[in-house]
Amino acid sequence: MSQLPGAKGPPALTSAQIKEKAAAESKEQLALHKGLLKKVPCLGVLDDSQFETLAGKLGAVSFGHGEIIIAQGDRTDDCFWILEGEVLVTERSTGGQINVLARLKLHDFFGEIALTTDCERQSSCTAVGHVSCLRLT
Repeated sequence: MSQLPGAKGPPALTSAQIKEKAAAESKEQLALHKGLLKKVPCLGVLDDSQFETLAGKLGAVSFGHGEIIIAQGDRTDDCFWILEGEVLVTERSTGGQINVLARLKLHDFFGEIALTTDCERQSSCTAVGHVSCLRLT
């Protein structure tokens, strides 16, 4: 494809090139999502097609600094994978003291226990700065 005289930068993409690029990005994203899912031990019994199905159900979510993503005691079934930022995992003791259990970062996951059990959340997860995650519900 040619450019207009004096035009700067790469030439514009054709419709076919745009579709090809989008398909490649989608395939790359699916591979990343499947890889993140495969890190979760309780999902290890799934086959590749099941991982692909689950990967298609992941949704992007964002949280601001200090926002509680999971609250101790809640009954939710969301599982998260960190794409950007950090998450602080804490637990409130019966005496009311807050204990830091972990600081999670890129590609770490949390909330996976809720995928296989129906119990209250055992800890809280709070955004440290801006956090972007994939969420499986």
